[in-house]
Amino acid sequence: MSVAPEIEPVKKTKKLVNEALFRPSEWDDYPLKRDDKHTNKIVQPDFAPFCDVTKPEPLPEPFHFVSLDVRDDASLKRMCTFLNANYKSAFVFDAKHVRWILDVPVVNFPRSGEVLKGCVICVQPTASPDKIVGMIASRPITYRVDGRVVCTLEVGWLCTLQEVRGKRLASVLMKELYRRAYVWGVSVGMLFTIPRQLPALFTVGPIKMLKRSFAESEAIQPNKNIDLVRFANLRDVSRMMKIYRTYAADQENMAWRLHREYNRREFEHTFLRRGDVMTYVIRTDRGDVKDFVSLYALTEVGEPAKTVAYVQFISFLNDKLLELFMQNVLFIMLRNKFSAVYIADLSGVGEVLRTKLGFEDVEGEHHMYQFNYNTTTIDVSQSTISPIL
Repeated sequence: MSVAPEIEPVKKTKKLVNEALFRPSEWDDYPLKRDDKHTNKIVQPDFAPFCDVTKPEPLPEPFHFVSLDVRDDASLKRMCTFLNANYKSAFVFDAKHVRWILDVPVVNFPRSGEVLKGCVICVQPTASPDKIVGMIASRPITYRVDGRVVCTLEVGWLCTLQEVRGKRLASVLMKELYRRAYVWGVSVGMLFTIPRQLPALFTVGPIKMLKRSFAESEAIQPNKNIDLVRFANLRDVSRMMKIYRTYAADQENMAWRLHREYNRREFEHTFLRRGDVMTYVIRTDRGDVKDFVSLYALTEVGEPAKTVAYVQFISFLNDKLLELFMQNVLFIMLRNKFSAVYIADLSGVGEVLRTKLGFEDVEGEHHMYQFNYNTTTIDVSQSTISPIL
């Protein structure tokens, strides 16, 4: 008589999502797959297995960590000098612009004062305090992910000197920022928007960049059916925030599953006209804001120096309105002596802009949204710095 094999009890898989931090989401029971953007998720990082959170990540002699204050002019100058010399970008890093990006007017963010002073980290030799060999620059940002509002650190730039690349310094900078995030009480780990794949992260992208260059003798006629010459003002902010939230929610439902959650001060900081920021609105007959487009000015790398405009947000009802909207944007930028307009190919804008307005893909200028989900998955070989720099 044969004996039936003993049936092993089903092992419960430990959920990676910290339900104490996040409300339940329809995505919580999906399997995690690195190559599927629809199953990415953000979870609470677990630092204990590889990191003593009370101590900075160890560095070999004679190197040490230094924090750069984004509100200090000397620190901003050092950051820009290092990035311009070592970070591959089509644009020049300017101290005023970098501060606008990093010095975010946060609200209800844990220990925001400490975060702003410590979320840009560089490594420098003890004997050469003016030299930077590696840097990771982040900012405290609130995102809505699958309907859940979470605090995170958004990493914009991760860079090391050419001579120390391949020695895992970038991974150590990541680990140190993870450690600080844990100490500060940031509810999730990191969101990266940099152009190369990082270890142990889920990825959405890459996102293509589009560019429309202007010829020296080019003339663009505005579409007179759209009045796009009025700058947004403080009275417009509430309506613009409502438009942004509606538009962002649509994008989240389509595929992205995340968008930035602005407080009013952040929204004003990001979109109201100041220095190199330009935001134009379309108004209804009653004077209310119907749609808006926001751009900021950058300087392209190269000689002679050329000023270009980068579209950071545009709302539109349909493809035809997008075409007319961007036609007037191009008219205004050309009239104001800009040499080109850049825009990320999001929400299907690329097809319209390529076929109707002459935009072209930018070689090499792509970026990806990358999330940490459980930092214990970073292999020791990737997270331990080479002993010889």
